[in-house]
Amino acid sequence: VALFTLHRLGLAVALFTLHRLGLAVALFTHHRLGLAVALFTHHRLGSAVALFTHHRLGLAVALSTHHTARYWCWEENSQRETNFTAVDTVIRTDWNLSHQYLII
Repeated sequence: VALFTLHRLGLAVALFTLHRLGLAVALFTHHRLGLAVALFTHHRLGSAVALFTHHRLGLAVALSTHHTARYWCWEENSQRETNFTAVDTVIRTDWNLSHQYLII
C-alpha cells in the first residue's frame, strides 16, 4: 500500500492491490470536488471502478465493467441504482439540482 499526497491537493492517495485481482486501487481527493476515489476492477472484467463524491452531490459510485456500468447514489437514508452501458455518456440532473452525474 502506497500512501502519499498529491501536489496542490494536499490530500492522500492510497494505492494497493486487492486479493486475486492484481489491480491497483487509487484514492484521490480533489480540493474542489470533495472526494474522488478511483477503485479498480472486478475479477475477470479488467475495467475500472470509480467512486466520486462532489461537495454538492452527496456520494456517487460508478462501477464500470466491460458490459455495463452501475451507478449508485447514497444520500441520507435513500439509495438509487441505475444501470447504463459502459459506452454511454450520462447526464442526470434532479429538479433540485442536488444530484448531477456526468459519466464519459
